[in-house]
Amino acid sequence: MCKFKICGYDWTSVQDGEEYTLYFMNGTMECISFGKNNNYAESNVAEYLDNSQLLKDLKEKFGDKLIPFSLSLTSMDGFKDYGIKENCLLAIPNIQVLMKYGEDIPTIDNTYWLATPNQTLRRGDSSCVQCVRGTGCVICDGCYWEHGVRPFFIIKS
Repeated sequence: MCKFKICGYDWTSVQDGEEYTLYFMNGTMECISFGKNNNYAESNVAEYLDNSQLLKDLKEKFGDKLIPFSLSLTSMDGFKDYGIKENCLLAIPNIQVLMKYGEDIPTIDNTYWLATPNQTLRRGDSSCVQCVRGTGCVICDGCYWEHGVRPFFIIKS
């Protein structure tokens, strides 16, 4: 684990094998509501990141080294209604990413969103999504609340 300043933000890097390095922001960009429902692909958060100046700056800085990745949107109860968000260059972690790398990334002071829905409309609830409190505790909260956007990206090592 190493810490870096990239495009004006502080990041922690985590090596994933020899080929890839993941960078997790050591803080949040904005506090915004998740969206109208808990589907990350349709969320305010995904739209914000996809259109952010940070993403433009990362593309300029890293070019072809910036690796597109897929993010599973499987709900906590195992429903795969939302599928996978493909071709992410900058996104928030889902619960699987947090579980895999959480030990290597620092906690931060504020609560931030995860891309993992609690349940889906088919299960009767599309209003709650997972988030992480400053203590590192994972909870679910309503999509209408405002929490931090803590993105990550992947580059070829």
